[in-house]
Order: sequence, then C-alpha cells, then structure tokens
Amino acid sequence: MKDKDLLIAGWLDGDLDPGEEKRLKVWLEENPAHLDQLVEASIRDQQLREAVQLSERARSTGKIRPFAERRNRFIPSLAAAALVVLGVGATLWFSSARDKLVEVEIVSADNARLENRVEELVSGSKLSLGPVFLESGRLVLDLASGVRLEMIAPLKARLIDDMHLRLEAGRLNADVGERGKGFTVYTEAGDIIDLGTEFGIEVDSDGESRVAVFSGQVEVHPREKGISKRKEKITLNEGQAARFSALAGLRRWDRVAIAAKAAGISDSQYSGIVRSVRDNLGDKELHPFYGVVSEGMREGALAHTDKPNPAWRALEGEAFPEWLIGADQIRTYHQFRNRLRYKLELDLAEPAVVYVFQDIREEAPAWLTRDFSDTGTRIRVGPWNPAVADEPGVVMKEDSPYLTAGIWKREVPAGIVKLGPPRDEDSEGPVAMYGLAVKPQQTER
Repeated sequence: MKDKDLLIAGWLDGDLDPGEEKRLKVWLEENPAHLDQLVEASIRDQQLREAVQLSERARSTGKIRPFAERRNRFIPSLAAAALVVLGVGATLWFSSARDKLVEVEIVSADNARLENRVEELVSGSKLSLGPVFLESGRLVLDLASGVRLEMIAPLKARLIDDMHLRLEAGRLNADVGERGKGFTVYTEAGDIIDLGTEFGIEVDSDGESRVAVFSGQVEVHPREKGISKRKEKITLNEGQAARFSALAGLRRWDRVAIAAKAAGISDSQYSGIVRSVRDNLGDKELHPFYGVVSEGMREGALAHTDKPNPAWRALEGEAFPEWLIGADQIRTYHQFRNRLRYKLELDLAEPAVVYVFQDIREEAPAWLTRDFSDTGTRIRVGPWNPAVADEPGVVMKEDSPYLTAGIWKREVPAGIVKLGPPRDEDSEGPVAMYGLAVKPQQTER
C-alpha cells in the first residue's frame, strides 16, 4: 500500500475520513505484521510527545523513568486501542496471546471451583491462568498491574496479560487502582477501558454487555457495524451505567442488582420484589442507574449510587428500626435532588410496603404527604462532605456532617408505584435526595 505511511500518520493525528479508515483497516487485516508497524509508529509518536513532558518534569524532580520500561508497558494498550478504533478483528490480538499464562494471586476463594484445575484455591497462593472457567463460587484475584478482579460464577473468560481480559460470559467486578489505569475488558459487544475506577460488568451468552461504574470513569467502545461508527466512544462516570450490543448499540441500564455486602454486581440474578425502576429522564440518555440491593436495608447501608460515603444509620443512642431491616433497598441518585420535574416509577411483583426516607430540613413534598404516611421514626444519613457542615439542620458526629430523615410508608398492590421529586417548586432550602426501601406486605413486623 503506497499511502500506508500517510494513513498511519493521519490515524495518529486523528484526521482520517471514513474512506481512509476503511483502507487502513483492510491493510491491517491483510497481515498481522502490519499491525506491528502501526504499533511501532505509535510508540515512536508517543515517545516524542512524552519526551517533551519528561524533560519539563525532570527540571523540577530530577527523575526520569527509563523509556524501555515505559515502552514495554505501553505496547499492549496501544495494540488494543488500534483494534478498538479501527475495528480490526479481535483474532489478530487474541491469537498472539492464546497460549500465554498470567500469574495471579488469590485474594479469596469463596466456594470457587475452576474447570480443569485440580489444585486447591487458597488465599495468598499464586496461580497461572489463561482461560478461566469458573464453575461455582466467587474468586477474587490480584494481578501484577495492581488490578483486583472479583469473578462470580458461572463465568467464562481469558486473561491475556495483567492489563487485558476477554470476558465471554458472566459477571465481573474490577478495582484497578492508580497503577491499573487502562485495564481493558473485551466483550463480543464492545470493549471497556478503565480510566481508574471500580466498575462491574455482566456479559450474556447472547452478546449483550452491561457495565456500571461505582467510582471513577470508564470508556465504552461499542462494537457496532460500520467503520464510521467505530470512532464512537462513551465515557461513563461514577454512578452511570449502560447496556450495549453489536445489533442494538448503546442503551441505558436503569437497574443494577447489587450485592448486599459490596457495591458490585450481585452474585445471583436479582429476583426480588422490585421488577424495575425507571425515571422520566428519557430512554435515549445514558445516565445513572438505580442499585437494587436484595435485603440490603440495615445499619450502614449505602444511601446513593453516586455517593461512596453517606449511609443509613440509627440516631445516636437509638437502635436501627427492626421492622426496616432486611427490606430490599433502592439506591437513588443524589444529584437528582434539585430536579423539580423528576418522577420515578417502581414496578413491584407483589403487594408491598414502600418506605421513603425524606430529609426533614424542608417540608415534605405534596405527593409524599398525599400518598404516604409519616411513621414518626427518624434515622440519619452521612457522613457528608465537610463543606455542608454549616448548612441548617446538619448534625455533627465525630467531626462529620449527618442529616436526619423521616421514614414515610405506604402499602401498595403489585404493579406501578409513582413517586415525585424530593422537593416542591416553592421549596428554597437545601435538601438531600430521598432514599427508598421495599418489602413484601406479609413480612412487615
């Protein structure tokens, strides 16, 4: 290809049009060695860019990390990026790592059993893995890159190296930390590149993938048809989730079943009383999900999907309400607290008691006083950012701000339950987003 150098240069600069991208893709698929040429050209380009940054940094720190060390770590991520952006068949990438084994350390193995592995899975022991077929249980692994993976059976995957994994089916939670930024999960529907975060992903055998971000950010690169769409990427932030497939593209993911003991995807398919949680923000938006925690309501239960710290707790000197413990909890999205036209719908599988935890600093909104009754019981939620310490109604506990919430309840039949915004239009003071819990009527004590 006579113009390959121009095409590579254009790709590095991001200036290729769809026709040029298509020609470059065809050339890359002709021979695996062509991909190596692209990677080497990208390395040289990256080194030139980094050389400037490193020289400036050296003036202030006097420390430069050797290029050889950076280069070796950069190659896998760059090759992966080329495949994602250009749509080159994943076979070129995965075939080169097919026989490679990756050393991992077992953090925990809760009733975990790997197919075709006879050795006992013991915490603290080392294990070399390529294909991973987790038949039962839960397996938590640490990779050399600092990435921690929680695998939930049944799961089928392949560890390519300590920065890349292909997930064919199953559920996986990842915590990449600072060292593991760039960790990539490949799926049939697309690829997820971690930008320094905790996220959960589910992959179905029919090709659909679902990803939820618990902190930080991830990039989602859908594997859609058409070379012009290959450049599309979606950045999901903390508290956001999406579902995607090669046929249907990107869609929002409203409900994520979350394990009661961790902010991760559930260890079993959620089959509780809450069939769905939907708001009125539009089906086309990729936006925050609602975490449904099976039997998750208790002392210390996290209050919101997008806030890592505030949790529901008893008032000081009191016990957590016994009749509330064990209800299915719905983690709402705190940043919707000022959406005056906000509406939420719960679809319930059976007659239930719905509880709303409403910030008492403002008068309860009209829909809440109309449809629900105040139990008279109060709980607190926190800690919050110290910046809110001076707001009215904030209670300080161990130098941390807490808010007080009233518990409202309503007995409802199976079907749709409609809720409104956390404040009325004429409300002017600060207010927190309400919390939710649901339990079957026959279990209320």
